Amino acid sequence: MRQLIEPLRVLPLLKIVVGFSLGVAISVEVGFGWYYYLPILLLGVLFLIWGYSNQKYSERWLFGLGVMLFLFCTGASYVAGIRNLNVDLPKPEKAFLTLQVDDNPIKTRYGYRWTSVVIQASDSLKGVLGSKCATFSRDSILPNYGDLLHVRCLISAVEPPKNPYEFNFKEYYSHQGIFSVASIGKGGIHTVGKGRSFFLVRWAKAIQKYTLETFQRASFAKDELGILVALMIGDKQFLDGDLKSSYANIGAMHILAVSGMHVALIYGVLVVLLFFMKDRRILWVRSVAILCALWLYAFVAGFSPSIVRATIMFTFILVGKLINRDYNIYNLVAASFLVLLLVNPFFLYDVGFLLSYAAVISILLFYKPLSIYAPHNKVARWFYDLVAVSIAAQILTMPLVLYYFHQFPLIFLLTNIVLIPLTSLIIYMALVYLAISWWSLGCYYLDVALNWLLRITNIATLHLEGIPNAIISGIYLNRWQMLALFAAFVLFYIFMIYRKALLLIISLSVILVVACKSFWGQLDSCKNRLVVYSQRGGTSILFGQGQGAICLCDSVRDRYSYKFMEPSLVRWGLGGVGDVRFCKMNDAVRLGGVDIKDGWCSFNSKFIFIPHRLASSRIGAKERVVVDLVIITKKCRWKPETLFKVLAPKVVVVDESVSNYWEKKWDEGCDEANVPFYSVRASGAYRLDM
Repeated sequence: MRQLIEPLRVLPLLKIVVGFSLGVAISVEVGFGWYYYLPILLLGVLFLIWGYSNQKYSERWLFGLGVMLFLFCTGASYVAGIRNLNVDLPKPEKAFLTLQVDDNPIKTRYGYRWTSVVIQASDSLKGVLGSKCATFSRDSILPNYGDLLHVRCLISAVEPPKNPYEFNFKEYYSHQGIFSVASIGKGGIHTVGKGRSFFLVRWAKAIQKYTLETFQRASFAKDELGILVALMIGDKQFLDGDLKSSYANIGAMHILAVSGMHVALIYGVLVVLLFFMKDRRILWVRSVAILCALWLYAFVAGFSPSIVRATIMFTFILVGKLINRDYNIYNLVAASFLVLLLVNPFFLYDVGFLLSYAAVISILLFYKPLSIYAPHNKVARWFYDLVAVSIAAQILTMPLVLYYFHQFPLIFLLTNIVLIPLTSLIIYMALVYLAISWWSLGCYYLDVALNWLLRITNIATLHLEGIPNAIISGIYLNRWQMLALFAAFVLFYIFMIYRKALLLIISLSVILVVACKSFWGQLDSCKNRLVVYSQRGGTSILFGQGQGAICLCDSVRDRYSYKFMEPSLVRWGLGGVGDVRFCKMNDAVRLGGVDIKDGWCSFNSKFIFIPHRLASSRIGAKERVVVDLVIITKKCRWKPETLFKVLAPKVVVVDESVSNYWEKKWDEGCDEANVPFYSVRASGAYRLDM
């Protein structure tokens, strides 16, 4: 045990980060007020005083424990204070607001989206003053960062997810300090001036906008433009959905996301270019030059959070090299981690933040053991290093990838070997393109070269995706399984150092238990399911079974309109949206155990009735017909009292396409008939497992 604990003595910042992070995590998960942590804080202060005043060597751990408890309480109370900033909006409200634009607008399918700060509001909306809101606009006016806007909008709270396994935008936005949504219609925006903003951020946003407009003016095709903009400034608004899925399927989304990898690439090139500055007397000049270049790139990227995170991390590393030749890289990484958590403790729940640091720590831990076997030939060593770094980075990022994305690309090595050199060239050439954007002849030749490289990158991605069994999908871990995998990999690293057989046995046993648990969960989830999804203004009724999935809908739209179904379809092993057979309400369908005709549905011994125009005139039974479920949609022309005369439903479900007026009528009718009533609008998707 002493061998395991002794190395931690030279990592004081790591212990501080652990204490602060645990406080943040427990405060988020449990949600106690800051005053609940006072006893722990007093205990921490007691240990601090006792450990500081006690000179016994055997009790020196008391001071460290006191520091950890103190920082635990600091992190917990910090988050508890931020959580109290929640904005209470019980129902949507039409309002006139003055907003300050806090980000560059991004184009969506229905208009534009950006983040705003509420400057002025009516007395009934005083709670939103000074808070951020996600702003969606269909107006023709496109604002700039820092603009003051007087808007006519519908403001509402961010809704929690209503469909199974749907992404939780409420939680995601709350971690960014956003608690409301402002929806602006056409003609609802009037620009009234410029607000106050930090000049560096304002310049960075202006350069980001200039970068986007420069690339748009060039002769890039749609797919090539989408990849280039995503690589340079992290904006995926031009990225085609199918192409984005292709990059995700081969495990290359980290390449498209403006992240620490891009900063590392630029750092590596600068180190090579400044190789001649090896003299200790001018070493600081090289470090300052590299730092300026990295922060300039962050500037061009519009201070993207992921770029800023990586740049801060490299800043700590470079400064640490300058001020102390015997620096500990783990302490420097921990210091940057702590600084970023102090800026926003909810970074601890940001997948990009976690993946960045998991990759860095994994490379620091596992690359050195792998580098022992590197060949001596320079070219062969370059390829070996690329493979070794890819494998090392994948080890600690694997639990996060499995937990958040439920898939693991088996061809990640091939992906990195092919795409990283290509995208590195693209980034360097794009930076040169921006620098000489005033020179038309130079831009012309760079334009041709960039188009060529981008086209090769997209073609390579499509070919890699076509490799059979390139990805293992449908893997689901809970949070405890993810943490158990982390612990298992760390134990394996400790085994590699100390060669203790017990550590290897424990590590492999934990991995085996997690794998068996995940596999058993998949087997247990293979059931027939009926789901009435929450779709604003529309109807989506899924019949999922082993033979395939059928979805009844009010109108068969483009597949993108049903993307909200994707997480649940993948989780239940039903493929994706593209594998679903979409049918209209009046279609006759028969597939496997599903039989649908004129609103009558037979599914796995359950009888369901979905009244619509054709079905309305075809029920004439003398006695009430018992059905398991009645689903009311906007196509229903029945009144509750009429339906209950001929049917005896066990449950009535009203979907979100039904108006508030008729939903209330059905609620009252079910109450009078003593029939259970379920509102999808109020309670989310209705799910029946069989």
